[in-house]
Amino acid sequence: MIKLTYLGHSCFKIDSDDGSVIVDPYQDGSVPGLKFPEGQECNFLFVSHEHHDHNARDKVTVKVGRTLSYIEHMAPHDGNNGIERGLTKFFIFFLEGKKIAHLGDMCDITNEKNIEYLKGMDVILCPINNFYTMGADEARKLADICKPKLIIPMHYYSKEHQSGYEDGGQIDKFLEYFPNHVKVNETTVVVDEYLGKCEALVFENALGMEN
Repeated sequence: MIKLTYLGHSCFKIDSDDGSVIVDPYQDGSVPGLKFPEGQECNFLFVSHEHHDHNARDKVTVKVGRTLSYIEHMAPHDGNNGIERGLTKFFIFFLEGKKIAHLGDMCDITNEKNIEYLKGMDVILCPINNFYTMGADEARKLADICKPKLIIPMHYYSKEHQSGYEDGGQIDKFLEYFPNHVKVNETTVVVDEYLGKCEALVFENALGMEN
């Protein structure tokens, strides 16, 4: 059973029988309205790039002794082939027979090789900021091409919680682009319960919310 916990911004924890993974913990003060939750532990910690809203390694305790099957690739952090903001990694994790991709701060979805890697995912954790990353429209295009069983947005502004970087209402556009979505108030879900039930899953809360 795979459990997914939203820690805020682009940070998720994935718990499975194969081990636990945390991706992109953020430094306190780096993301408006968010404070990284204390006491986080995992078997494997991944950082997509060295911006402070993704690289708070010191906030997480890593307990070694497990093995993990995964691959990582590089992608532009901007729409100008990385010239403006460099590169970001994206990760594909193989857990309990499922494939879960975390796209870091991917901005450009025109790289055919990268898109090919993302076909057939069970879950894609997808940024939608539309300035620092791709936006909701690119997320829709990505889903149409790669056909994941479930896409989950991250790196967006929450008007209700006043958290994240303002992005012109990308989450509202995302919900319009993905009408077959489910919103959850929980910060942790069992992934299998949503595969085949909806096209998109939206966390309305995160463990890192300050209010």
